[in-house]
Amino acid sequence: MDTQKNVRHQHVCLRLMNDVQPPAPSFLKDLGQAVHMGRGFEFRHGYGEIDGQLNELPKSHRQQLLNLARGNLAARPAVYAAFYQGLCQRIGKTPLPLGMGMRWQVMVQHCLTKTFLWLPEASREQIIRSGSALGLDPGPWIGICYGAMAVARTAYVALGFSKAVFLPRVSEDGFGKIDLIVSFPSIKQGLCLQIKNSNAENITRHRSVEDDWWTRIDHADQYRRQVMQGLEDFSSKNRGVWRAISVDVGSLGVPAAALESCESIQRPLIEMLMQNVPGLAAAVRKHS
Repeated sequence: MDTQKNVRHQHVCLRLMNDVQPPAPSFLKDLGQAVHMGRGFEFRHGYGEIDGQLNELPKSHRQQLLNLARGNLAARPAVYAAFYQGLCQRIGKTPLPLGMGMRWQVMVQHCLTKTFLWLPEASREQIIRSGSALGLDPGPWIGICYGAMAVARTAYVALGFSKAVFLPRVSEDGFGKIDLIVSFPSIKQGLCLQIKNSNAENITRHRSVEDDWWTRIDHADQYRRQVMQGLEDFSSKNRGVWRAISVDVGSLGVPAAALESCESIQRPLIEMLMQNVPGLAAAVRKHS
């Protein structure tokens, strides 16, 4: 029996928005309120099943978070990101079942990735620079934001070639180190991308996880095994031929919140797609 599924049926599909509106003037105040809600959230082990959904939160909390977004769809994931980061700071070193704390951390990045794809650059800049104003530890917050921007920049480029660009399930991210899934259904191929921001470099690089390069990195064997296990698990459940690629997004000299105008990042990412998806160039020419 075929137990594999199309990736679209299991994951959150990313997209770009037309006619994006800036959030309300109270945006930062609203995010700060979401952080406060997260810190006061009464954590129960019933919430936070590793691959659970946002609607696990009590209805009253979901409604309050929706109210803080003030009807702006692009601002909604930013509000959720603030809530989850407030929760992460609250639970801190609290002993939790395996994967529970990880789930909230992954949800912060997933929510930020979506809101960075959708909000105007000025609003993205507000989010990145306002950790202290939101009542968050600014060091970890800006690092999380930079990581989410790297994923958003990669997704932005990938969406120019495929409408099937997805965030991984929480377990695939936390345990398998997959940050982004790019599928090309017409040629039955796809990439599982492990993405890191590198603000000390101005060059964006990519490497196959199967390359010998990994063997020259300290502690790479364990990390590589984790990534390859994540790819194996993912491939066993989803149709098509999949490859695991590690991407270092070099952001030195690039404005922190820039997305659409990052040519120094976009060109290498396009090359990454073309080099690692046999048949993509021909498919693009066919449909152009």
